[in-house]
Amino acid sequence: IWLHRSGTYVLCAYPGDGEGGPSKQEEVQVTRGEEVEVDLHVPEGRITGAVIDAATKMPIDGAMVKLEGRGYFTFVDDSGSGRKSQVWPVTGPDGRFVLCAPSGVQQLRVVSSDYPDWCGSVAVPVRGDATITIEVDRGGTVEVHATYQQGTPVPDGMLVWLCADEKDEDVRAFARVVEGHATLTNVAPGQYVVVLVPGAYE
Repeated sequence: IWLHRSGTYVLCAYPGDGEGGPSKQEEVQVTRGEEVEVDLHVPEGRITGAVIDAATKMPIDGAMVKLEGRGYFTFVDDSGSGRKSQVWPVTGPDGRFVLCAPSGVQQLRVVSSDYPDWCGSVAVPVRGDATITIEVDRGGTVEVHATYQQGTPVPDGMLVWLCADEKDEDVRAFARVVEGHATLTNVAPGQYVVVLVPGAYE
C-alpha cells in the first residue's frame, strides 16, 4: 500500500464477500520514506443471524451488533485530531446481520434506540458460521417523583440514575427531572438502585 502522507492509519481486512465488517484491524504509524511491515492475523469465523422483537417476533431495523471487548476502526485522522470511526454491522429492515469473529465463545451486545441493550454469548466454529436469532425485550418504564421531605419538587435539571448497585458505578438508564418528575423508558428487567444527582454530573 502506497501512502502519500505520514500519519497514523488503521489497516482493515475484510472478508471476500464484503459482509460482516472488518475481520481484523491493526493501527500503524507511517513516516514518509519508510517502509512498515504489518501482520494481520484474520479471525476464522463469522456470526450471522437476526435481531427480532421478543413479543411480536418482528425484525428490528437499525440495531447495532457488537463483539464485547473489541473495537474495529476504519480510519484514524492523520491531521493530529485523533478522530476515529467505528464500524459495526447494523441490522436492516429484515433484522439480519453478519459479523466477522474469531473462533471460540464470543460475547455479543445488541444496541438499539428503542430497546434495552441485549448481551449474550455464541460459539463460533473454526472456519465456519455461527447462526443466532436474538430476541430483544422492550423493557419496562420507571416513573420517579422527586421531592424534598416536605413535598416540594426538586429543581428541574437534576438527573435520576438507575444503577446496578449502590456504588453508582454502573448506570443502566437515566432521565432528567422536570417539575419533580422523571420517566425512564426501555429499562431492562431487574432490580436497581435509584440515585438523584445534579445535572452537571450527566
